[in-house]
Formats: sequence, structure tokens, C-alpha cells
Amino acid sequence: MKKTLVVLGLVAVMLVGVSYTYARGPGFGPGQGQGPGQGPGAGSGNCPGCGGALNLTPEQQTQMRELRQKHFDEMAPVREEMFKLRQELRALWAKPGVTKEEIQAKTQQMNQFRDQMQDKMVEH
Repeated sequence: MKKTLVVLGLVAVMLVGVSYTYARGPGFGPGQGQGPGQGPGAGSGNCPGCGGALNLTPEQQTQMRELRQKHFDEMAPVREEMFKLRQELRALWAKPGVTKEEIQAKTQQMNQFRDQMQDKMVEH
């Protein structure tokens, strides 16, 4: 009898948690997200940085979208290299017997790519 009550209590708690999670619906998680039909570099909608609050003409929105897409494409190889370096740094941290200098060298490489990304962002 006691086991049955404990199991029923746990099931009830799980149902309440699950129903709360599903009651919120999609799109309420953390982060900005993108509006309908918007991808990287979109230039319409209510996204202030995407041109929606700038009162841009459709032609200007198209130009802005193209510039952002170009920047996104230019940054792809740099992002991939950063990902690769991050994985290498994690592997170094996990490797026994690695020296401080090896980790610092990898970190300096990552900082160079991070600076490069920052410079390109400012240019954009």
C-alpha cells in the first residue's frame, strides 16, 4: 500500500511538471530567436537590429539582408577554425602531462581568431 502511494505520488508530480512544460508552447525559451521568414541577416519584422525599427525601404532591407548574408558567409571559415581550436584546447586540458605553455599557445591562437572575428564584425 505504501509503495503504491509513493508511485502514484511520483506519477502525479511528473504529470504536473510535464503539463506545465507543454502548456507554455513553443517559442518561449531563452534567446532572441527569429521572426517568421527571417534567417541570418533578415531585414524586416520587429527586430530593431534587422531593419524593422529603422523604417527602411524594401530595397534598403534587401541590401541590408545581402550585406549580412555576405558577412555571415565570410565568417563561416573563421567560426569553423574557432570550433576546431576550442576542441583542441579541450583535448589539451583533458590530456595528462600537458604543459602550461602548450595550453597558452592554443589559447593565444584562439585569441587571434577572436580578434579577427571582432575586427570583421566592426567592419560589417
